[in-house]
Amino acid sequence: MNRVQRKLAAVGKAPLLGASMCRYDPDFVELAAILGYHAVWVDMEHSPVSYREAADLCRLAYAFDMVSMVRIPNADRDHVLHGMECGPDIIDVPMANSPDVARALVEHGRYAPQGNRGYFGALRSTRFGTLGDPAVTHERTNEDVCLMIQIETIQAVEQARELCQVPGIDAILIGPGDLSVTMGITGQLDHPALFAAADRAVAAAQEAGKLIATTGPIPLLSEWVKRDIDLYFIANDLACLRTALERAIVEARAVLQS
Repeated sequence: MNRVQRKLAAVGKAPLLGASMCRYDPDFVELAAILGYHAVWVDMEHSPVSYREAADLCRLAYAFDMVSMVRIPNADRDHVLHGMECGPDIIDVPMANSPDVARALVEHGRYAPQGNRGYFGALRSTRFGTLGDPAVTHERTNEDVCLMIQIETIQAVEQARELCQVPGIDAILIGPGDLSVTMGITGQLDHPALFAAADRAVAAAQEAGKLIATTGPIPLLSEWVKRDIDLYFIANDLACLRTALERAIVEARAVLQS
C-alpha cells in the first residue's frame, strides 16, 4: 500500500483534495495544510521550480501529513531519477500517449526487480540511508511511491486500457484541459464529449485497479465524484493570487466610484 492509499484510508472517503503550485512558496504549502488540504502538486512541467526547491516542498508537505506530487517534464531517466530523489509520494508524468512512456517511468522509477532505478542511498528518498539494508530500502521505497501517468489527449484515451495495464503504474491523472484541446473543444471542461472520453479512461483505470486523479473547477467536482476519483486538485497558487488581486481592485474601484 503506497502513501496515497494510506492517506485515503486515514481520511475515510474520497476524493482527497489538493492544490497545485507553479512557484517555490513554502507559505502556500503551510497555509494549504492549515486549511485542510490533503495534497500538494509541485509542477515542474510548466514552471521553473528546481529539483532542490521541489524536494523542500515535498519535505514540508510530509511534515504536515500532506500527500506530495511532483510532475516532471517527461519520462526520461534524468527527470525521473531527479524527481524520485526529491522524495515525493507521487511522481507524475504528463502526455503519456503510449505504453512506452509508462514503461519508461517504471523502468527509471522503481528499483529492481520491478525496474532499474539507479541507487544512491544518502538522499531524502531513501530516508538518508537510515533504513539500513539496501534491499529493505528498495522494497520499502518501491512500495511507498505512487507512479502516475497523465491521460490528457484523445490518443491516450484510445490507448487507456494498454496504458493502465503496464505493470508498476499505480495511478492515472486525467488532464481535462489538454484533452479538451485535442478534442477540438478547447476549455469546455463540462462538455459531454469530454466526460465521455474521460469515462473510457476511468473504466480502464478501475478495471486495472489504478488510482484516479484529475483537476478542474469546483463546480465540476460533483461530476468527477460520480466517477469515483481518488484525488482532485481544486486550486492553483497563481490562480488563487490572481483571484484575490482581482477581487481587491474591483472592490476598491467600486468604493472610489461610489
